[in-house]
Amino acid sequence: MLKLFFNRSSFMVAFMNGVAAFEMGWLIWRAWTGKSSLGAATLFLMVSWWGINLLNWIPWYPENKDSDGKPAKLGIRLHFHKCVVPIGYILTLAFTLKLLGASELAMLPFGLLFLPIFYVAGILLYFHFRDRSSLTPGYFSHNFYLKDKDPTCTP
Repeated sequence: MLKLFFNRSSFMVAFMNGVAAFEMGWLIWRAWTGKSSLGAATLFLMVSWWGINLLNWIPWYPENKDSDGKPAKLGIRLHFHKCVVPIGYILTLAFTLKLLGASELAMLPFGLLFLPIFYVAGILLYFHFRDRSSLTPGYFSHNFYLKDKDPTCTP
């Protein structure tokens, strides 16, 4: 049962992420038509949804392909893929409350939950852009070295 709700590749996680996107669009439509307003906390949550999903969609290591030919989820790409799980659930709840009339002050705790996620994402991106290694991400942790005939790095 936990695999259904919390596996990063499960249908439920993708569904909740889609529900959050739908609710975000509904909130934008309501603000556009003048039926409600969007405050700073709600806008931050919307930017957070776009930011985490954008980081997840970027193929950080395009040369690594899985068995289906898609870019593999290795290294920081795996971390960003795992970040979709909490944002799907948190933002679905937050946007539902906003649609039901919650104030901007009620949206603030949801925004605070994203600060550690962005902090870790910033650190990972910093080290990703500084890394000059030619090794495949997860080379040792995924035991890729056992499949290589010749070592990939030279002394």
